[in-house]
Amino acid sequence: MKDEKFEIKAYGKGELAMMYFPNDNPETAMRKLRNWLSINPRLRKMKPKRAKIFTPKQVKIIVKELGEPFDIE
Repeated sequence: MKDEKFEIKAYGKGELAMMYFPNDNPETAMRKLRNWLSINPRLRKMKPKRAKIFTPKQVKIIVKELGEPFDIE
């Protein structure tokens, strides 16, 4: 068992999407993450329109709502 924990930092939107959906292609993963953000009232404002990154503050809120994007073993 590793002592690693998901790091709250700035992530590219595609990078974070692939963490939540590692078995999907990048385009599908981004579409799924956008859908998750848009159906959650607390996360709707987190959808970056033109921004290519989620700020650390946004990542913290997303992780609080959705959980960590991958299991750390």
